Amino acid sequence: MMPPRRLLFLACLLAALACLAGGYGMAGYWPAGIAALLPLAGLGLAALAARRPAGWLPAACLAALVCLAAGGLLTRAPALLMLGGATAALAAWSLANLDRALAGVPPSESEARLERVHLLTLALALGLGLLLAAAGALLPLPIPFALLIALVLLDLYSLDRVLHTPR
Repeated sequence: MMPPRRLLFLACLLAALACLAGGYGMAGYWPAGIAALLPLAGLGLAALAARRPAGWLPAACLAALVCLAAGGLLTRAPALLMLGGATAALAAWSLANLDRALAGVPPSESEARLERVHLLTLALALGLGLLLAAAGALLPLPIPFALLIALVLLDLYSLDRVLHTPR
């Protein structure tokens, strides 16, 4: 049986592909969307099938999917689908790297704890990021650049405090 992190990786990859293909389809670019997504699906499944995929494979898949999402925005595809596809691609990349880092490590309580903390942190970061991006797409609020930089720095500081707080 596959570990849950691999199943989650596959689910995130399929969600990214579905969001991007749906976005391209809604924009009227079905042939281009399908032609670009099919090789990426093969690339992702090759990473899933390999015991220890090469370090460049998840990064190449992430870069290609994010470029497809950006291209979809340029073709006037629905922004929420493109954001969802990019977010799911980022989650798949993170899970592939986690799987690669834990490959060959014997199962233990510390490994299970590390995986659980990683998945919770990933869900929190991606959920909050997707929520903020969706809110920004739906509610255009003019935010001064200096305030935006201050908010990003506050977010980074908060994440650093959360991750490095002794328990």
